[in-house]
Amino acid sequence: MAPQFRWQSPKGHQTVSTVVKKRIPQWSNGLYPAQTQLIVRILDGEDIVCCMATGGGKSTLFAVPIIVLLELAQNPDLYPDLPSRALPIGIVITPTKGLAANIVLELKNLNVSALSYSHETVTEARKTGRNLAREIGDCGTWNVICVDPEHLRDKAWRDITANNIFRANIVYGCTDEAHLIRDWGAEFRPQFRHIGSFFRGRLPSCVSIMALSATILPGAPLKSICSSLGMFGDDYHLLRLSNERLNTQLILELENGVGGKIFPQLLAILNSGRKAIIHCRTIDDVLRVFLYLWKCLPPGPHRLRRLKMYHSLRSIEDNADILRLLAEDPVCQVAIATVALANRLNVKPVLDSISIGCPETLEQLLQEKGRAGRVGMASGAGVLLTFTLYCCDSSCFSPTGFGLIFGENYRQDREDSLAQRHLVSNLSYELKLRLGLFSTTPLTATSRCPEIIAKLATVSFKFFAFKTIVKWSNIGAKFLFNSYSSPDSTRLKILDLKSVLINSFCLLGGFAGWSGEFGLVPQLQVDLNRDRESQRV
Repeated sequence: MAPQFRWQSPKGHQTVSTVVKKRIPQWSNGLYPAQTQLIVRILDGEDIVCCMATGGGKSTLFAVPIIVLLELAQNPDLYPDLPSRALPIGIVITPTKGLAANIVLELKNLNVSALSYSHETVTEARKTGRNLAREIGDCGTWNVICVDPEHLRDKAWRDITANNIFRANIVYGCTDEAHLIRDWGAEFRPQFRHIGSFFRGRLPSCVSIMALSATILPGAPLKSICSSLGMFGDDYHLLRLSNERLNTQLILELENGVGGKIFPQLLAILNSGRKAIIHCRTIDDVLRVFLYLWKCLPPGPHRLRRLKMYHSLRSIEDNADILRLLAEDPVCQVAIATVALANRLNVKPVLDSISIGCPETLEQLLQEKGRAGRVGMASGAGVLLTFTLYCCDSSCFSPTGFGLIFGENYRQDREDSLAQRHLVSNLSYELKLRLGLFSTTPLTATSRCPEIIAKLATVSFKFFAFKTIVKWSNIGAKFLFNSYSSPDSTRLKILDLKSVLINSFCLLGGFAGWSGEFGLVPQLQVDLNRDRESQRV
């Protein structure tokens, strides 16, 4: 017989609140209203997309439904007649093994059994003669399974999803860090594009499909992610809250070149004693930063405790131990990491996040900066850049011209007009994405994320043509970004600009709200008799 009530009814809301207070007493304030609204929708089998700030409580969306259903299964007489499962189980798609291990640990603290389905766990099960597919399918051992998209192709998962016990008890299919469907699915990890096909093709239609992230941009990115997961029109519920972090300040510093072997700008991090994560673009960058900081510390075994490297070549156990030490060991201060430590990993004592070079996307930047200040203390988020200015040759965006970009140059062949148009389009996108970070319009508690991001995407820029090429690199200037200035003003301070640069040219630029233009040197005094070809090196 069909249940008497739905979870979205008042009885359902009350039951969720009662169970959370009983099973999770450490949450003294219970759930936020927005969390409760999403949880009851998940329990009713509705599809949801949730975008809220890092540390905003997205993990409750795959933990609490299981906890509630476990309580109902154990004490059915204490609660109203609501849809339930005898052996509730959920699937969480995770991009990295480190994130999966972190989720397993968080769920363990909530008395929810979880498994990280990875190469290591599968290999260990085969060695010991265990049949993981049968154990997962019978729903008697674990309540949450964390798995990467690549493993969904295995025959074991066809067996799991064909198991009648599993199909009767599956509660949800969740994609954590869903923005990576678009960012990584194109080339880096194509299997991200097939997560939706797995959910729609292998799970019952009554199962809730979830997409969680702090950085899903509105418009085309949101539409692309939803369509990949089989969400169209009004068939899903979207909750978008501001991803503003009021306790985090973003600082952009133009210092020594980030491609070298010395990073003196990082010494202040060591001297401060504050726990920090330094995000690098490659494992090679991680090693260079580690070696430099290692040499700067006094000799002794304490250096091994104070500095740690976190990347995908290390084992799951090693990376998990680094996160534990960063959280618990007062001596362990700095973790130097790749993108593997950028998505949703939660280390509460970390106060500072520094990026060596500019991340490829705005979403990645927000994810990296979201690792800092998870306990509400004042924190800092820094981006160290090598700033290079190329003024176009002969005319704006000519086929031989260069563009203004952080750490990237765009050069096209002379006769290739198609390449010229591609240059303009590509450069325009990159500028809107990256220079949009310089907008100093404050983000307030009442700001709405869709409006903020939409306005970021519409910032326009103006470039001026010159008869020569001027390169501006490693100038030693510092840009201080204050995101909490008054609404009717902007603050962009340029400090320590070398006098030789002031005498050579004038940098004019600024933003008037979200619709401003970034103007670059309407007049530039240079020696036009210089060998132009030598300047293109």
